[in-house]
Amino acid sequence: MATLTEQMQDLAADIVNGHEERRAWLQAFRADADAERQDRKASVGSLKKEVKSIRRDNRAWVDSLADDVGAMLKEVRSDVEGARRAWHGLSHTVGGRPAEGRAAGKKGGLAKHGKAKRRG
Repeated sequence: MATLTEQMQDLAADIVNGHEERRAWLQAFRADADAERQDRKASVGSLKKEVKSIRRDNRAWVDSLADDVGAMLKEVRSDVEGARRAWHGLSHTVGGRPAEGRAAGKKGGLAKHGKAKRRG
């Protein structure tokens, strides 16, 4: 059996060793955490660039789609106007009824549908 002094010295050495092991583990943990944080920063940076590129591509696609739809809408309007002219003759106007109707004094526009401003 060891003496009390030897036991106390062993206990003190174990405590010191425990502190040193804890300090070494904490330093390794912080180094790993820093490395992981740097990796995450790098991946976030690359993801930001990728998202920016995707948004730019999507914006270009939407703009192209808008141009295509606009062109198709122009064609449809032109076709409808051509059909109106063919149906009503050359006297047809864009207002939606033949010129003779206006000459005869018929009401048109919003007043025709009861949506005209009322004065009074």
